[in-house]
Amino acid sequence: MNVYFARQPVLDEKLNLFGYELLFRPNPQADAFAQPMDGNSATTSILSALEWSGIEKVTGGTHAFVNFTEQLLLAGYPTHYPNQHLVVEVLETVRINPKVLASLYKLKEKGYRIALDDYTYRPNDQYLLSLCDIVKVEVDGSAKSFQNLERVANAVNLQQCRILAEKVETQQDFETSKAMGCTLFQGYFFARPNIVTEKAIHPLKISQMRLLREISKPEVEFQVLANIIKNDVALTAKTLRLVNSPYYGVLHEVKSIGQALALLGLNELQRWLIYSSLVGLCDNKPSELIILSMVRAHFCENVGVALKGPLNADGYALIGLLSLLDTLTGCDMVHCLEQMQIPKVTRKALLEAGNDGRHILDLIIAFEHGNWKNVSRLSSVLGLKEALAHRFYLEAVQAAQRYLEANHGGEASKPKKKYAYR
Repeated sequence: MNVYFARQPVLDEKLNLFGYELLFRPNPQADAFAQPMDGNSATTSILSALEWSGIEKVTGGTHAFVNFTEQLLLAGYPTHYPNQHLVVEVLETVRINPKVLASLYKLKEKGYRIALDDYTYRPNDQYLLSLCDIVKVEVDGSAKSFQNLERVANAVNLQQCRILAEKVETQQDFETSKAMGCTLFQGYFFARPNIVTEKAIHPLKISQMRLLREISKPEVEFQVLANIIKNDVALTAKTLRLVNSPYYGVLHEVKSIGQALALLGLNELQRWLIYSSLVGLCDNKPSELIILSMVRAHFCENVGVALKGPLNADGYALIGLLSLLDTLTGCDMVHCLEQMQIPKVTRKALLEAGNDGRHILDLIIAFEHGNWKNVSRLSSVLGLKEALAHRFYLEAVQAAQRYLEANHGGEASKPKKKYAYR
C-alpha cells in the first residue's frame, strides 16, 4: 500500500532546521465510499512510511514530529521506533488522565521527546508540562494568542522545555514570539519575501545576482561555466566532492576538475552553479529555503517531464530552483528576473498565472502547506494522477536530501546545536 504525506519545517531561533512535522494523507485513489481513516491508522501509516523509507531520508537526519492518539500512547506504540529522531506529539484531543500521564512518563524515561500540540494553558497542568520537552502554541497575531503564549512561558521551565510557536505567518509574529521565550517556530513566514519597495538588492548580493544571470542563460557555453568553477578554489573543492559522492556513484575517484566537469555535463553543471549561487544569496536566510528550492526543483522537473516529455526538463527544474529568489533577495520576482535569460516556460511560471508551469509550482506549494484540497484540484487541472503527484513529492524530498548531503558532507540539515535537555 502506498502511503502519502507532506512535511512542514520546524526552525530554531537562528532559523536553522530542527525537524519536520509529518502530515498524513490517505490514499487519493482509495474508494470514495470506504470508511474514513481515523487518527490511529493515520499515525501508524506515517510510521510505516518512516520505517520503509527511513526517518533520516525523510527528515534529513533531523527530528520527525508525529501525532499520537490516546490509544497509541497507552499501547506504547512510540517505543517501536528509535528515540533519536522521533518526537511524540500529543494531540490536543487526547484526554489527559492518569493513564496517559503514566505512559508519557515511561516514554520520557526511555529518552523520547514529548511535544504537546496546539496547547492552551490550564492551571492544573503542572505535572503534564514537566514531562514535556516541547509545547506547541498557536500564534496568529491576535492579542488572545499572545496572552496564551505568555501564560505558557510563565508556567514552564524554559531550561528544560522549549516553546514552539505554530502558524507563524509574519516576521512580526516571529520576533514577538521569540521575545516571549519561543525557541522553535513553525509556519511560512520565512518563505514569504520581505519586499523592498525601492527594488534595491543588497550590495553584497549583487555579484551573486550577476553570476546567476550569466549562468542561467539557456545558450550558456560549457567553457564559461567551467572557468567560473576553475577560478574559484572553494567551488572547485566542492565540485570534486560532489562528483565523488554516492549521489553520482562513480567507480573511480575523480581527481581533476576537467574530469569532474565532463562527468557533470552542461545541464548538470549549470544547475550546480545556480544552486551554489542561491546558497550565496542565503547568507542571512534560513538554510531550509535551499532545501525547499531543491525539493521544488526535483518535483517540478519530474512532473514537467511526465506531462510534457524531456524536452523542457531544465526549464521545469529551474521553476522550482528559482521560485524563492524573491525571498532570498528581498525584491519582487519581476525585478529579480530582469536581464536573466531563462527559458520561456520558467519565466511564465514565475511571473504569470494560468499556465502549466505555474500549476506545477502551485502543486508543490500545496504539498508544503498540507493543503490536500489544492493538491487534488491542481492534479486534476494538470491531468496528473494524484497518486503519482504524491510519489513525485516523496521522490523529490529524497532526491534533494541526497544532493544536499553530497554537497555538505551529510551535514546539510542536521541539528547544528546540542541542548542540555532532551
